[in-house]
This record gives sequence, C-alpha cells and structure tokens, in this order.
Amino acid sequence: MALEIYRPEVTTGAVYYNNPGKAPSLKYNHDVDLIRFKGRFFASWNANETGAEGVPGQYNFLSISDDFKAWTPPVRLFSAEAGCENPVESDNQWQPAFINLEDETLFCAWCDFIARKVYISESKDGIHWKNREVANSPKSLSGLACGFPTNHGLRTRRGLLLFPCSLPFTDSPRGDFGRTQYAGMLASRDWGAHWEWSEPIEANPWTEIEGEAGLPGGDILRLWEPSVYEEPDGTLALLIRNASSMSIPERKP
Repeated sequence: MALEIYRPEVTTGAVYYNNPGKAPSLKYNHDVDLIRFKGRFFASWNANETGAEGVPGQYNFLSISDDFKAWTPPVRLFSAEAGCENPVESDNQWQPAFINLEDETLFCAWCDFIARKVYISESKDGIHWKNREVANSPKSLSGLACGFPTNHGLRTRRGLLLFPCSLPFTDSPRGDFGRTQYAGMLASRDWGAHWEWSEPIEANPWTEIEGEAGLPGGDILRLWEPSVYEEPDGTLALLIRNASSMSIPERKP
C-alpha cells in the first residue's frame, strides 16, 4: 500500500535580526531555546552587542510571539529591565533552557560562568520571573567545576524534572570548555520546589570507545552540551557532543 507523503507548507522567518538602528543591536546571538506556554511562544537565547562569544555584556534575552511569526523586541530576561522580581545583572549569562510544567509554571535553567553561579528561574506567565540560585555542582566536584545548563529540559512520564548540564572545570577564569570531562543533571522530584544534582557523569576513555591508544591530547574524551531524552521503557539517556577538538586541534577532521 502506498503511503501518502506529508508535504507541509513551510514558511521561514526570524525571531530576531540585528538592525543597527534599533536597540538592542545584538551582533552575537546563540544557544536559543523555544517553548509554547499558555498559548504563546517564548524564545530565549544568549546575546551581546559586541559580536563575539563570552565577552563582557553577554545576557540572556527573551522574545515572545502569539503566532510564531511576529516577535516582540528582545529584553534582558532576568534583569530589572524585564521586571524580574529579584534581578541578576551580571554579564556572562549562558544558554537558557526551558521546562513547561503543566502549563502552570515555566522553568528556565541558566548560568553565569564567570560568577560561578547556576540559576533555575520560574514564571507563572512567562513574563515576570523570579530567579533562584541553586548549588553550582555535585558535591563531589565542589570547587572544581561549575554547572552549565546546555539544552532543553525534560519532564519524564514519572514527573521528574531534568535539566542536562555540562560541568566545566573552574581553574580558568572564563572557562576552557574544551577540557570538560563531566556532565550532570539538575533534577527535581517535587515539581520544582527543590533541585539537586545527579552524580557526575564521567567521560569514557578513547580506548574504550575506539580501541585506539596514543591519540593526540591524551585518552580522555571531552564532553559538551548534553541533551536528555526518555526511551519508551522509561530509561533516560544523554546524547553528548564530543568536544575534544575544541582544545586539541590535532583531532579536528
């Protein structure tokens, strides 16, 4: 039996594009997450006016749409500018990630890596936010690494809330992300009332994966930007980017 091929009509558009004549003039835009909440669409990403990643002046921005076509001008999401209840004005903000809980509460995990702070912010309407600082790493990596939320959160079928995170070392001021050897999960078992870290998820040696020894840069795989998903039987799994070539140019294809 022939199956009909789904051929949707696709229209493309921009959530934001830089117009030098309008403020804010954001020349660097990256790490967006999108979600639908209470009938509206929310997009958040880290950006700055300099045009380079990780430089001073980097904030998380928010834009909202009713129809996924027209979007509001971006505002600094967790600041006084956006009407945040307890604003955070530090300027090394990264990778906001959402969870929609029952269309009642919108959670967003993010970090300021230079400040070594991790936040889970929440809102009842997607516009007015309250910031909550949480522990910045699992206890076993306290003082050695800082959590770095990376991708969209997950609510499991059993009601567990999960944000996947990288755990870069804190021995360099701005972060040498290409040396990251651990990932972890920020988890809540009570619908966001409390958050705790999983045990660190450590990188496997290359020799266990490829069976090769003597690779440039040593044997430890570098991990970055995990995503979490749930399999049909309830098993949780992470898809993790191999970031070894970020700090080991010899490993680039």
